Amino acid sequence: MKRIIYIFLFILLALNLKAQDTYYSQFFANKIDLNPAFAGSQYYHRVIVNYRNQWTNLGNPYVTYSTSYDKYVKGIGGLAVQFMQDKQADGAQVTTSIKG
Repeated sequence: MKRIIYIFLFILLALNLKAQDTYYSQFFANKIDLNPAFAGSQYYHRVIVNYRNQWTNLGNPYVTYSTSYDKYVKGIGGLAVQFMQDKQADGAQVTTSIKG
């Protein structure tokens, strides 16, 4: 019975997997997207804004916006919030995510 529950949970979790990753020309500039462990790595507030517009001759099929904010909190470590929106196929598929 346990095995059936584990298989069911695995299948249920696998249905939510996404394969489209966002790529930026300067990926290293978005520290939180590169590695969430960079949150709070500096002792000051940091706001990062990224924009990608790929293949503009085809009518803007891939447009991605990303904004993140992170800060060091004494005793806790780093806190970060990231908002990202990815529009594919001229808005036919839109993915919006907020991560903390």
